[in-house]
Amino acid sequence: MLESARLVLQYATGVTFDAFYDNVEKQDAIIRRIELVGEAANQVSLATRAALPNVDWRRIIGMRHFVVHQYRDIDLEVVWGVIKEHMPRLIRELEGYLLL
Repeated sequence: MLESARLVLQYATGVTFDAFYDNVEKQDAIIRRIELVGEAANQVSLATRAALPNVDWRRIIGMRHFVVHQYRDIDLEVVWGVIKEHMPRLIRELEGYLLL
C-alpha cells in the first residue's frame, strides 16, 4: 500500500494538472497505482485499521472500486486531488505507523 502510494506521488512529481490531463500514459500509471492502494487497503486487518484511525479506509477502498468499475466516468480533477491532497497524508500516516 505504501509503495503504491509513494509511486503515485513519484509519477506526479513535476507534472502539472494540464500535463497530467494530456498524458493518457501518466493517467493510466497513476490510476492503476491508486487502484492498488485501494486493493491493499481492503486487505488490511481490522486491528491495523483501528491503529490508524486517521486513515479513511472506506474512501480509499471506495476510490478503488470507482476507478475499477466506473473507469469511463473518472474525473481527472478528482484524481488530481487524490494525488495532491490525500496521498501525502496517507503516506505520512502509514510511515508513522511503520516508523519509517
